[in-house]
Amino acid sequence: METPYIYDSIEGASSPCCRVLELLPGEFDDDIFVRLRVIQLGNEESEPFEAVSYAWGSAERPHKIYVATNETREGDADARSHYVQVTRNLAQLLRHFRLPDTTRTIWVDAICINQDDTQERSAQVQLMPLLYRTAAHVLVWLGPEEDDSTWALGTFSWWASKVAVDEISGELVLLDSSDPVEDAWMADSRTALSPSSREFTSCRKLIERPWFERVWVRQEIHLSAHKSSVHCGHCSIAWSGLATGIMSLFRRAVDPDTPNRAGYSHRLRLVSDLGYKRHWFFERLIYNVWLSSCLDPRDKVYGILGMLREEEAWIAEALEPDYTISKSHLYRRVFEVSLENGDGLNMMELCLPSRGSKWKPTWLPDWADQGARPEPMLRQRPDLGAAAEVRIVSDELLLLAKGVLYAEVNMVKPSSLKGGPVAALAVEQEIRDIYTTFSPYMEEGVDILETMAYTLSQSNVSEHNIGHTNPYQKHSLVDLKTALGMICIPDGLEDTQVDMLDRLLDHAALSLRNRSIAMTDKGHMVLAPAEAEVGDVLAVLLGSSLLVVLRRKPDDRYQVVGVCHAHGLNWGEGLVGPLPQGWRFVRHWNTTKFYKLWLQDLSTGRVTNFDPRIDWEELEVPEHDHTCDDHLEEWGQGRHFRRPGEAYFRKRGVPLQEFYIE
Repeated sequence: METPYIYDSIEGASSPCCRVLELLPGEFDDDIFVRLRVIQLGNEESEPFEAVSYAWGSAERPHKIYVATNETREGDADARSHYVQVTRNLAQLLRHFRLPDTTRTIWVDAICINQDDTQERSAQVQLMPLLYRTAAHVLVWLGPEEDDSTWALGTFSWWASKVAVDEISGELVLLDSSDPVEDAWMADSRTALSPSSREFTSCRKLIERPWFERVWVRQEIHLSAHKSSVHCGHCSIAWSGLATGIMSLFRRAVDPDTPNRAGYSHRLRLVSDLGYKRHWFFERLIYNVWLSSCLDPRDKVYGILGMLREEEAWIAEALEPDYTISKSHLYRRVFEVSLENGDGLNMMELCLPSRGSKWKPTWLPDWADQGARPEPMLRQRPDLGAAAEVRIVSDELLLLAKGVLYAEVNMVKPSSLKGGPVAALAVEQEIRDIYTTFSPYMEEGVDILETMAYTLSQSNVSEHNIGHTNPYQKHSLVDLKTALGMICIPDGLEDTQVDMLDRLLDHAALSLRNRSIAMTDKGHMVLAPAEAEVGDVLAVLLGSSLLVVLRRKPDDRYQVVGVCHAHGLNWGEGLVGPLPQGWRFVRHWNTTKFYKLWLQDLSTGRVTNFDPRIDWEELEVPEHDHTCDDHLEEWGQGRHFRRPGEAYFRKRGVPLQEFYIE
């Protein structure tokens, strides 16, 4: 009689341990027999095993895996006495990895962890980083051979033989080759693959497989990229080959006729993150899981803890996996940890309440929401890098924040660009509609093309980018204005080809998708959330590196609508007025593609973190601590300064107010 397998407890061990699965030998179509046993982790005597990285797949039509004991063998009458049920994808994985004449020892989460024991799940998930570091090898399973996947892996492997990828910056370096034609093609990233080519269609199908969007794979690959192989059916390549091939595809131009071009570009960005060997900051890690998928919404948090930088290791302890707590309890704890980590209110960028949503409070992101989301916004500094002045009113789940209510929305035009296919002509039409809608309402003397250029690019123009920039950051404000003129008022400009037109359209598509354009009562054009309405207000909240759109509610309460970009308000103008003549803000990009927000004195070219509008002498402190910004290169050794906060701004006469956000 067949009965479900009953797990023995592995609690109480004196050192970290886990179950491993002994995959017993057999032919491909034979029933699958395994044994389970417990091994030690993380010491010199640890037994070798291979870990598997895969997507669970659909739970429909599960397959039985028979669990043998030490006393039973496949041919015994009671060998089928106990079983576990697994998904079809896992059963396929085991058949492909099973050897015909040798037992193979692997770790696979669905079988090696008792999924019905929440305490065991919590304890084992804490060991995931150690487990993947300990594994002798990691097997990445993409699924069976289909959609020309063998050709796709061969294509990625061929690209990897032609270029090397810098694991930190993602830049490609052409390798020596004897074929000048191939070299020229690989070196010219502007040459797109034909959407109808076998290479393109097979590679696109491959990266659209579920494995690439799974939350856990990011940590698994981060910990084991150097010892991982990728398997699709019976074909396999080293992870390094697939990662290099993916980066080659990511760096290559996209043909304008590509079906669902925007969706494809989004997928490439999601997948390309796997090709970087970076230690992201917590704030970025928690942001990156927006569109990743998982069966348990709590894994949006637990699945990234093994990737934290050393200086943020305390966060893994603060968010220790515990599957007995609710999703909302965990997400609130993430917000609190973000505040403790000095990230301020930046997580509000993830707050995108949709119409009819019952998620509360609105200041707390719901990472489990898989609804349409816009691309992340480039950070600005509307609060001048101020210290966050916030408090959670526990009994009512209210967030008390300090800041300035600066302007009110009096016009809104929702973008027609949604999450589906976005053709270049549709983007051009959207740009023309914005120009037609808002140009009659611009204040006299305001250059609408310049305002639109800043808004649609989120100020991502060469005048405001320095350091290790990429081609998307090297076009100028003049270039974008010219391209906008060609679209909006072609009769007013010389009709010449501008090579920045495609870049403008790409910028506009990314900025406008799932957003709206709004106008305030003070004449600011706003790249606003899709749900923005007339009557919403723009607030500068201390501790937020983006402007926040709030909605008034009864009893002097507010709700978060989302974050926004408003040219003329992004750099502290709402607190202390505009920058002095001869100064501008810049993003200073480093080799790892991170940027810091700085200011530049145009008369000298000097770049500084000291805002000339701030009285820094008033903020100097005798000793350095975590609340202070260090500016040794500017002021000499030993001088430290506190970030401006509520007390400083009130002394300056800034009309700060309290916002109770529900």
